[in-house]
Amino acid sequence: MGAGSSAKKNRQVIRVLFDEAELVEFCRQVFASLARSDQRRYAEVYLRGLMHPTARKSMQRIAAEVAGTQSGQSLQQFVNQSPWDPQAVRSRAAGLVTDQAAAAAWVIDEVAFPKNGRFSAGVDRQYARPLGKVVNCQVGLTAALTSAEFSLPANWTLCLPESWDRDEKRRSRAHIPADERHRARWQHAVELVDDMSVDWGLPVAPIVCDISHCYDPGEFLAALDDRSLDYVVQVNSGCLVRASLTWQRPRMNTIPGQESGRVVPLTDVATMAERATRQTVTWVGGPDGQMFRSQFVVIPVGPVEAGPSPDAARRRRRLLVEWPLGKAHPRAFWFTNLVDRPIEELVSLAKLTWRARAGITELADGFGLYHYEGRSFLGWHHHVTLASAAYAFHLREQLRRRRPSSAPERSAQHELSAMPLPRRASPGPL
Repeated sequence: MGAGSSAKKNRQVIRVLFDEAELVEFCRQVFASLARSDQRRYAEVYLRGLMHPTARKSMQRIAAEVAGTQSGQSLQQFVNQSPWDPQAVRSRAAGLVTDQAAAAAWVIDEVAFPKNGRFSAGVDRQYARPLGKVVNCQVGLTAALTSAEFSLPANWTLCLPESWDRDEKRRSRAHIPADERHRARWQHAVELVDDMSVDWGLPVAPIVCDISHCYDPGEFLAALDDRSLDYVVQVNSGCLVRASLTWQRPRMNTIPGQESGRVVPLTDVATMAERATRQTVTWVGGPDGQMFRSQFVVIPVGPVEAGPSPDAARRRRRLLVEWPLGKAHPRAFWFTNLVDRPIEELVSLAKLTWRARAGITELADGFGLYHYEGRSFLGWHHHVTLASAAYAFHLREQLRRRRPSSAPERSAQHELSAMPLPRRASPGPL
């Protein structure tokens, strides 16, 4: 799991063309769960500000360019303190995108948010896998609705380092809820999936992620199996698996691996694959349509748990192995429970991580993902939710234009411009 902040030299301002009536209707639907009219209006102000063609989407700039400078304090209160539920907004934005195009996978990835200071929620000097180094940062996890055509980071969680569990001063200043504690990344990932599949009711797609930095993926894979979820999960070569020396000729009604009972590292399993059994597969691996080729083989494997078990059939897995062309050693390994899919489909799913990371880059470059300047736990969740909602509108408009309809021609497109300052419907906090 890993998607970091984009390099400054690659950043670009994305000018969003939109149909004004479409934007108003999108905001009406996505923010319908917000209880007060002030909340709904400021949500639209902030969304418009995140779509505005400026390089830095600070709260002050959004207020000045979209709603007027006198709204700055109210806008900050709405994002940082207002007690609205981000899950309902995320769910609706995701649903409006998947109404236009189905996701081929849910890609789970880490996202690093470099930060100064030490009082922003979850910030610490920690290894940021997306950046490949130790930096002062927050680490978030996202589940992105992804296909070859688009990727929407739909659900988010903020991963608290262990140091935050015992630091009451920082917890208080960042308003960390009492039940929010350090947890393993895989537990966060499972919660993201539970939100989307159970609470949101989205059509479930295979779970795709890279956990090759973890030594033992067993708990994560077991959690996905327990939920009857499909997956293609990249793991490291040191993982152990129960594999059969006769994997190419498995017996009928047996789980491959039970015959020999050997638990071996994945590198040993890969040596069982004869060169003649490898298949060359081509896939798309970049936004400009770059094509890549490697050799792959699929090997049936059994659960690591010794002996037959009542759920062994339910936990049937295959190992997908990649060799670069002309190389003697494999490059990557994936576990999957999609035991009846062709190898080309497995490769396409496994390689969708590039598309999810491209979505994170575009969300950061064009919609202010890394521009939140507040410190509160709730404010972080509100900001990433509204950034994803702005990006969801952009994606939905792109998808809609690619699918010609017989509907009457829509009104003229506009670029973002100032909107009237929202008026308070009643006194009190947002």
